[in-house]
Amino acid sequence: MKKILLIAMLAMFCLSCSAQKDTAKFPNMHDVIEHSSEVFLVTFDKEIGKEFLYQAIEDYGAEIVYDYEIIAGMSIKRPKNKSLEETMDYFRTVKGVLSVEYDLIYKLDDPVSPKPSDR
Repeated sequence: MKKILLIAMLAMFCLSCSAQKDTAKFPNMHDVIEHSSEVFLVTFDKEIGKEFLYQAIEDYGAEIVYDYEIIAGMSIKRPKNKSLEETMDYFRTVKGVLSVEYDLIYKLDDPVSPKPSDR
């Protein structure tokens, strides 16, 4: 059992070392990250609940895209007559809201394809 645990730990160490090398290839990764122009993410305090957030969504004319069950959060679509930034600023003032963040879009420059040996 100790041998298996030692091998597993060594494998994890090797994987983390190779992952660190790969990230060096993308020194300006933040320069290529985009965000949605219509959707943003909100997290809220579970103890306060989401009733204030539901009311704010209705009052502001926004739309729930997804109500996450695993975390205390939602993705929300801005109303068409408001900018993303002003909508995000509004939701930062709602009681119980902990954070309002951009919905980031990550693009892969080099699409994944099978290796010739995998065909």
